[in-house]
Amino acid sequence: MKTLVEELMQTIAAQIERGQLPQGSKLPSIRQAAKLYGVSTFTVAEAYSRLCTQNQVEASAGRGYFVAQPSYQQPLEAVLRQPLNQDWLLQGIYQSDDALLQAGCGWLPHDWHDPELASSALRKLARAPLQLNQYGEPKGLLPLRQLLAQRWAHHHLPISAGQVLLTQGASQALDIITATYCQAGDTVFIDSPGYTNLLTRLRSKQLHIVGVPWNDDGPDVVQLAQLLQQYRPKLMFTNPVLQNPTSASYSLATAHQVLHLLRQASCLLVENQVSYWLAHNPPPPLSALDSIAHSLLIGSFTKHLSPMLRVGYVLGRDERIAALMQQKMLSGMTTSAINEHLALLMWQDNRSDKQLAQWRNRLAGAQQHLQKRFAALGWQVFGQPQAGMYLYAKHPAIDDAYQFAQSHHEDNITLAPGLLFAIDQQQANPWLRFNVAYCMRPEFESWLEQVTPQDNSLLKLK
Repeated sequence: MKTLVEELMQTIAAQIERGQLPQGSKLPSIRQAAKLYGVSTFTVAEAYSRLCTQNQVEASAGRGYFVAQPSYQQPLEAVLRQPLNQDWLLQGIYQSDDALLQAGCGWLPHDWHDPELASSALRKLARAPLQLNQYGEPKGLLPLRQLLAQRWAHHHLPISAGQVLLTQGASQALDIITATYCQAGDTVFIDSPGYTNLLTRLRSKQLHIVGVPWNDDGPDVVQLAQLLQQYRPKLMFTNPVLQNPTSASYSLATAHQVLHLLRQASCLLVENQVSYWLAHNPPPPLSALDSIAHSLLIGSFTKHLSPMLRVGYVLGRDERIAALMQQKMLSGMTTSAINEHLALLMWQDNRSDKQLAQWRNRLAGAQQHLQKRFAALGWQVFGQPQAGMYLYAKHPAIDDAYQFAQSHHEDNITLAPGLLFAIDQQQANPWLRFNVAYCMRPEFESWLEQVTPQDNSLLKLK
């Protein structure tokens, strides 16, 4: 049964949709609306507030409430004409348009999120006594750091709040770690295939990038040992749980072998655990096995709470966190205390755990269903993951996934070809990254059947 607030929200939203309340028009004042709809002023104020968080209504200080104007978006045709490269993954893929099926993106559909989780946190934040005329703490909001320490302790990584540094998303964490420990020309190891935004960042810093090939259970430890003998890397960046782009994860044996090899080589491990909370019964992080002696852990709230929360963090030993904090302050001062408060309130809400459980189950079901569909059409899936957002696949009749993706870019579908996740971008790459949450839609399966070569003996797509 709907509350009075929800009924009023539905009424106003319907009036906006029918054009009875045109874009940019002023809504009745709270008192006028209370008389008009026969409800209390509190009900109206709450309904207006929630409509604002849903971007249907805008509040203007001293002027009242207005029907939201659509924000400017790059025309869909311009997005479809963009070449598929790292710039597109950094910009074009974030273009929001209902006509686009985001089959290659890196986030969950908006309708998977509980809208009340964020709305409730925003309402609580609005009532909180915040010091808006002060900078935040250099390490970030203390209660959020304390909560992070408590949560990671449940996964065998006992740390203090002082060993947590909050950042503006995982991206800033990667930047400040690289700036702290590397100079132009230094060698770093990364997963191969690897996180495309990391690749772009490392190239921009003029670092020598060496890829460590992956098997179904993590890095190929034989090749890692050989590469460590050949090079002296400063850092090794790796994504141990639900890796991007494959959704593969380290086995426990691989984790121990990797840590042993890196300790011998005096190479600092940087593990990216942004998808850790999407895994069913995830293993202890590498930093727990290492007692954070030779490692740093990066995480964020983007994947498991909301993409709007540009809040990330680094976990590490005291002296490393102190060095990273100095770099953070030099590069951008303190991070947003408002965003950190929101992350805290959302993660403390029991609905966040319920939402995560639902996501894990839905993603596991999507993986199982889509892997069967891909196999039936002759596609090969990397690692057959049981969880996670990504499915990394190739078809024997498609040699160049980049050109395949480009040729279908005007089908109103966005794809992420494997070339974008490869260090060597001169060779044709047959792999494509798919987001299973979007690929469960009937229009994707219909499209996949239409574009998949039916006869492997046909001329290969090049």
